[in-house]
Amino acid sequence: MYFLEKFNKINEKSLEEIEKFLETSKEGLRVEEVKERLKRYGENIVLTFKIDILEIIKRNLFNFFNLLLLFAVFFSFFLESSKIESILIFFFFFLSVFISTLQDYKSSKLLEDLIKVFKNYAFVKRDGEWKKIEQKFLVPGDLVKVKIGNIVPADIILIKSEDLLIDESILTGESVPVFKNEKNKENFSNILFSGSSVIKGEGEGYVIFTGKESFAGSLTKKILEIKKETIYKKILDDFAKKIFYFALFLGSVLFIANIMKRGYISFQEFTVFIIVLIVAMVPEFLPAMTVLTLSLTAKKLSQKGLLIKRLSVIEDLGTIEIITTDKTGTVTTNKLKLKNIFSEDKESFIKFFLADFYFSKEQTPYEKAILEEIKNLPDYSDLEFIEDIPFDPLIRLEKLIVKNKKNGDLIEIIKGAPEEIIKKFFNENEKYLSEFMKEDENGFRTLALAIKIKDSYKYLGLASFDDPLKKESFEAFKIAKKMNVEIKILTGDSPKVARKVGLDLGIIDKNEKVIIGEEIRNLNEKELEDLVFKYHIFARLYPEDKLRIIKILKNKKPTLFLGEGINDLLALREADVSIVVDSAAEICKEEADIVMLEKDLKNIVDAVYEGRKALENIGKYIKHTMSDNFGNLISVSFLTLYLPYLPLKPLQVLLTNFLTDIPLVIFSSDNINDEDIAKPVNFDNKKLFILLLLLGFSAAIVNIFAYLYIRNAEPREVRTFIFLITTFTGLFVSFLIRNKNLFIKQKVNFFLFLNVFLALILTILFVKISFLAQIFDFKDISLKHLSFILILLIIFMLLTEISKIVFYKKFPESL
Repeated sequence: MYFLEKFNKINEKSLEEIEKFLETSKEGLRVEEVKERLKRYGENIVLTFKIDILEIIKRNLFNFFNLLLLFAVFFSFFLESSKIESILIFFFFFLSVFISTLQDYKSSKLLEDLIKVFKNYAFVKRDGEWKKIEQKFLVPGDLVKVKIGNIVPADIILIKSEDLLIDESILTGESVPVFKNEKNKENFSNILFSGSSVIKGEGEGYVIFTGKESFAGSLTKKILEIKKETIYKKILDDFAKKIFYFALFLGSVLFIANIMKRGYISFQEFTVFIIVLIVAMVPEFLPAMTVLTLSLTAKKLSQKGLLIKRLSVIEDLGTIEIITTDKTGTVTTNKLKLKNIFSEDKESFIKFFLADFYFSKEQTPYEKAILEEIKNLPDYSDLEFIEDIPFDPLIRLEKLIVKNKKNGDLIEIIKGAPEEIIKKFFNENEKYLSEFMKEDENGFRTLALAIKIKDSYKYLGLASFDDPLKKESFEAFKIAKKMNVEIKILTGDSPKVARKVGLDLGIIDKNEKVIIGEEIRNLNEKELEDLVFKYHIFARLYPEDKLRIIKILKNKKPTLFLGEGINDLLALREADVSIVVDSAAEICKEEADIVMLEKDLKNIVDAVYEGRKALENIGKYIKHTMSDNFGNLISVSFLTLYLPYLPLKPLQVLLTNFLTDIPLVIFSSDNINDEDIAKPVNFDNKKLFILLLLLGFSAAIVNIFAYLYIRNAEPREVRTFIFLITTFTGLFVSFLIRNKNLFIKQKVNFFLFLNVFLALILTILFVKISFLAQIFDFKDISLKHLSFILILLIIFMLLTEISKIVFYKKFPESL
């Protein structure tokens, strides 16, 4: 294959030949060269997300229900002498496609806007200096460095590596990571392919191919949105199918019954009526309403700094019952204030403590706290950077190796958990431990510092820092409590520091203990399950500990996990919803469902709240479909068994279906009561059908009374009367099914009232304006008849409220 031949040709060359071919060197490219190459090769983008209008129209045009309606158009057009009905049915068909397409386009536009926010970076050498740039500006010939947690930004041929382990599963499907190094050319083991992930080690190499010319670019299109079907989507799809099958069965029964009865209605007219009835009974706008609701929620969350990578995650957020998070920066501010430095040589302590910042130019909150307390940065002209060894959560230490330029000695700077350093290198020195215990008891975060020269270790001291709670954390905890969402802290920090945070926030009381990692590692799954559901704070955890806890929690309750480092990767994959901060390792950001621009517990709790609100509002549309379409249209359809004419003409069925759908768009952003989201929405199909029967029964009784009242009138007047009562009840039920409370206790939604009012006016205008009445075959209704409709409307509202009370008393947690 062509793209493999390209790599083979590169692999045949020596390092000198590669540098000559790429016109580059170990000093990297010059900025002027980069500008010229960007013009020649283009930006390093594998695939840009483009909205395909034709594709959006196609998927909304050619769905089953629209095709069914289109069939009714042609059937009516060719078999009926009057073409006006066919034209109007086609208008309703066009309107349905237009609305669905518009909402689909809006959601695609939102996804496009969200994707633009996500940026990946690369560490590149330009003009002899290492710089961090957006990876889209990489060009062939760039010298790039990758390390643990990075996504490989382009196709790179290695010139230097150290213990480099790469995950290529996204490209090859192979789940086993592979070791790479510059010396082994077999199976392209000296080449890093764009899109693969660095699991371990680090490496340097030259960019050989970028963008669509890269290995990833030569494959099929990369999926921009993770395809993960939620349980709620499956339930909604199953519900819609069952409604359709029921409508199809009902239509078939009515069709056969009509043929068998005396004086049956004309075949053509009744066939069109049945097709239209089936289309009207099915919740055809459910996909559009779902997409609209999720899109509006995603936009709202993005304004809070939560970037959604797939719309369906909002449905998952609505199911969450447990939030697991670290405390640092989420519950606390992570704006550390230096409290004390315990050192016999503070000058040396500060110099070696800040050495990592000086050489890497990356600042941790600990280093920032010390920098704020000193006037000038120490002099590092006598030291030379050798190697940076990242923090290891298993030993809770990180190391920096530098060389003393004066005598050539290597200095190993060790920074980490005080108890680990004191225990491992200084034989549990009582003085050092005493200083640590004192600060730890006060709830301060602590870091110890030591150096190793040759084989000799020297303890430089300990620094303590205060990390105050965020004010927003208290509000977040209150909201979580209202929603019955548990918050559990999983941290690698000191148990006493974690306990202080838990007590101050109210997550635990003074009698609840903090569980440390050592206590859980020897427990079996049953013992650990008892522990993780009983306690709320877990400290000194390894990544494997977090993974075990997440697995156990999610088996019983939907669980959200906030991770950050590459060591959280397995837990991120395991959780029902995974969130990382924007500063997290690239591989973690790639894996997560949501990226947070600002680490804050309040935003996480708000996300769960908005998820539940979205599901509740989608549920309102479904309940409306049950009570309006199901109740009204079933009762009307059964009237065909008794009447020698259609109780509603096909156009009138479509019109009432259209008018009663007008207020439903407001449900996508409707307000909700706290009690409605006190627990996740219980979307049970069996319970839904029980509610369907109860609400449908209310509508059916009213429709039967309506017919009994008007039965002696001429067909046009009967149809007009039935049209008005079915439309009015379909509009007013929008108020009744908004939540489980009585109508008079609900929060007012001005826009819903306005939409219902406009729909009522439109309904009356269709009957009162003569040319519209003529088109839809209506007859003007007297004030007496309108008064009786009002009485029936009151009866309907009372019956519906009684049905709600009966249902929610039996099933309080149902939708």
